[in-house]
Amino acid sequence: MNFKPLFGLLPKDIFKLKRKENIMKQNNKVSKKDWPKVVSSRHGDYTFILEKIMFDRAKYKVIDVETNKEEIGGRVYNTPSQLQKSLDDLIKPLGGIQSSQF
Repeated sequence: MNFKPLFGLLPKDIFKLKRKENIMKQNNKVSKKDWPKVVSSRHGDYTFILEKIMFDRAKYKVIDVETNKEEIGGRVYNTPSQLQKSLDDLIKPLGGIQSSQF
């Protein structure tokens, strides 16, 4: 299926521009001051340290408090509220054996 370019742009390019424009509008609502530098999870099992603030999101390092091991790759959030929801949901697995009840 061939599309004729509109002002030199294909439909997929127009879609990308619209998406970028929407992201920029969202980004104006969140300032750099809104992102906490260091924050811990609900139960204190993990510590989130702000690594860098990008154009439309922020990247955090996740460190296990007991072992001081860093999660590989870190985590990226679009809004501080998204970060807060992740902090509330993240708990450390307790391990153990699950019984099959046979």
